[in-house]
Amino acid sequence: MAVAGKLYSQKVSSGSIVQSVVEALRSSITADAPSGVSCSEDDIKITCIADVAGATFPHSAYLANASALHEAINAEYSDGEARTTLALNQTDYTPASWAAESGALDAAISTEADIVSVNQANLDNAVSDLASAKAALVLDPTPSIISTST
Repeated sequence: MAVAGKLYSQKVSSGSIVQSVVEALRSSITADAPSGVSCSEDDIKITCIADVAGATFPHSAYLANASALHEAINAEYSDGEARTTLALNQTDYTPASWAAESGALDAAISTEADIVSVNQANLDNAVSDLASAKAALVLDPTPSIISTST
């Protein structure tokens, strides 16, 4: 994120809440701010105001809330946060519907990983796309045959 032309970054885990990120960034920005610059935050936005020759120039930076996307992705896995085992079995669904679900999940994971570059609409769309793809899954009418021999 850039504030008044200076780049700031804050490393966070994928489960971090927006409020903690904003508060950490505000501390960094405030420590760096020249005299006459004050910064405040309201848990989702940082606003810094500089007084230059009697005029104020607000510089705001917004962080998007990725918690709904994080939860939606975790729900796709039987082991939740660990994300090692999908909750659904690919062979239970038609190839086309599974491809759409898998693509939506991959896109959601990519969106979550790029939290610095995306906005709230991108995050909300990823949640919606994932839910739509899951709702559109079609059970494969061909039963899986399990061979057993004695």
